[in-house]
Amino acid sequence: MIDIELVSPGGVVTVCAEDGASWSARLSAGLISDASDGLLSELDGRIEPVPFASLKDKEDMIRRLESMDSQHLSDELRGRAIKYVEGSPYYEE
Repeated sequence: MIDIELVSPGGVVTVCAEDGASWSARLSAGLISDASDGLLSELDGRIEPVPFASLKDKEDMIRRLESMDSQHLSDELRGRAIKYVEGSPYYEE
C-alpha cells in the first residue's frame, strides 16, 4: 500500500492511503498563525479542531508555545493557546 503525506503550512498532515482512506492530524511544526489551518485559527473557532498526531506532538507544541517571546505571542494569547492544547485530543500510537 502506498501512503501519501501532505503537510500544510499550518502544520496539519493529511495522510492519503491507496485505498482512498485519509485522515488529518496536527503536528508541532508549522506556522501557528497560518490563516487556513494554523493553531490560532483553530483556537479562535475559525476552523474545525484537528487532533494532534501523537502525545509527543502535543507536548512539543506546549513547549513551543511556552518558549515564544512576547513579540510573537502576547502573554494572554499564549495562556489561552496552552490551555487549549492541553485539552486537545491526540492519536494514540
